[in-house]
Amino acid sequence: MTPNLAKRRILTAAILSLTVAASFGPSTVAAQESDSWEFRVTPYLWMLGMDGTTAMLGDDVPVDASFSDILDLLNIALSVNMELSKGKVFFVLDAMYAALETDFEAPGPVAGDINIDLIIADLAVGYKVNDNFDLYAGARL
Repeated sequence: MTPNLAKRRILTAAILSLTVAASFGPSTVAAQESDSWEFRVTPYLWMLGMDGTTAMLGDDVPVDASFSDILDLLNIALSVNMELSKGKVFFVLDAMYAALETDFEAPGPVAGDINIDLIIADLAVGYKVNDNFDLYAGARL
């Protein structure tokens, strides 16, 4: 087993352990008053797979990568949902980060490393109309 693969497996096991532990612990920190600020943090797993086509130098190239294929290239992945609320108003941040790395070789003298950093962040502000209906607006960065 290569050191890079061992590092990825340890990191993946640590993230899974933290996610499971967080799911059994208290998720809300709030004062006794119902109109106080509440903060929730929910880590989660995001399993990525890709199937489709992309273009390289004007030619279509098929892409078919399962979750296990991507896991082999993964350096680190983190995802968390955070919500801050007071009364009927709430703010949400849902963030995901993944770093992938691989080597490539092409015919001729072309070779190198490919590094991909994927960052997705959703920000929202909302208003709780009642127990069954929320209004919110947000943006994805």
